[in-house]
Amino acid sequence: MDSTRLVAYEIIYEVLENNAYINIALNKGLKSRNPDVSDRRLISMLVYGTVSYKLTLDHIIEKFSERSINAINKRIRNVLRLGVFQLVYSKFIPAYSACNESVQLAKKLSNKNVAGFVNAVLRNISRSGHPLELPDKNSHPVEYLSLKYSISEEIVRKIISVFGMEQAELFCSASLERPDLFISVNTNVTNVESLLVSLTKQGFEAEIIDSKEPVLKLKSGSGLFDTSEFEQGAFFVMDEGAVLPINALEPKPGSFILDCCAAPGGKTMVISQRMNGTGRILAMDVHPHKIDLMEKNFQRAGRNNIECVVQDARVLREDLVESADGVLLDVPCSGLGIIRRKPDIKWNYKSDPELIRLQKEILDNCCNYVKKGGTLVYSTCTVLPEENEDRIKTFLKEHQEFELAPYQFEPGMITPYENGTFVNTYPHIHGTDGFFTAKMVKR
Repeated sequence: MDSTRLVAYEIIYEVLENNAYINIALNKGLKSRNPDVSDRRLISMLVYGTVSYKLTLDHIIEKFSERSINAINKRIRNVLRLGVFQLVYSKFIPAYSACNESVQLAKKLSNKNVAGFVNAVLRNISRSGHPLELPDKNSHPVEYLSLKYSISEEIVRKIISVFGMEQAELFCSASLERPDLFISVNTNVTNVESLLVSLTKQGFEAEIIDSKEPVLKLKSGSGLFDTSEFEQGAFFVMDEGAVLPINALEPKPGSFILDCCAAPGGKTMVISQRMNGTGRILAMDVHPHKIDLMEKNFQRAGRNNIECVVQDARVLREDLVESADGVLLDVPCSGLGIIRRKPDIKWNYKSDPELIRLQKEILDNCCNYVKKGGTLVYSTCTVLPEENEDRIKTFLKEHQEFELAPYQFEPGMITPYENGTFVNTYPHIHGTDGFFTAKMVKR
């Protein structure tokens, strides 16, 4: 049996059955087995492909096995998912190889009878020619998009309401793409040219992007967090579009900034870099373990102007009222803008009024920290208006001491409102993750 399939299976099982984060599970699995570069790429492709297409794979398995996916043993259903992905979506893995390797994997995990079941299901799928029959696009658009792009019907309805059918399909298609990885270079430790040379020598496909920021783009991050450069704090991961709220904040050297929902700390690092290591940044998060991790990362990166504190962003700290030059609220959200990186969102998402309430409570509380003339920036990584534009419009009506400021960002979609602008980025339009930012100034 090919060991790459076993490694891929183990990672897929962790993600789909134990709710592990796909990037963490993948890095952990690769680190424990230490495969060569070509095997790393194959494993990564199998893992991301199988997880990204989960809903559609389950539909095909149920059709050809005549069993509910939940009635199939957990180990075996993930063997089937991996096998069906290779049969239906992989362009370079032969059908006989996908079937044989899956059968051998089933034998290792169970017994010959179960392996026979796996063999029968996969052979029937292989012989069918067209294992996936899509609903009619015109009469059943939601079902069509859901099954074709392996994304829940609830999300599809939301996306169609935001973009319309044509753009919704482009969004759903983009959700299946493997995005490039962007890393921001920590100029306290190195420079972008030196890091590029070092990573290239280690086999990473990296390039400097046309940006004012010290940023590198990589085709894959596999093995990146095992490098000495990571241990030295030479870089941190952050999507190209994630600088949007930081640019809106415009942190100045010597200023006092509050990052009220700071974890995992990438934006906090960039703010520190923009301030040339001067001034003071207070990084807050409600989870103590995330604070501990951020403190270690900031210390490793030499970011000494950042102070971390456990703090619920809904609870007022009287000592900070009207003290900050800038407040960043990168609030908890549905995450529909980062589906490419976290494909489990495609079937785990549920509309949650409590999330909307949480965003409002954080915004209503943390706005008190902004001094007169100071800046309040609200951002999310979702594309839903109820978490973005609608949230800010309500806030401005209830807090007339704030006004929306004009703000431009490339790439980005600018929407005028009152005297200012909202800014969105979308994966199917701009090639970045989906972000929203609103910049407000206290009068």
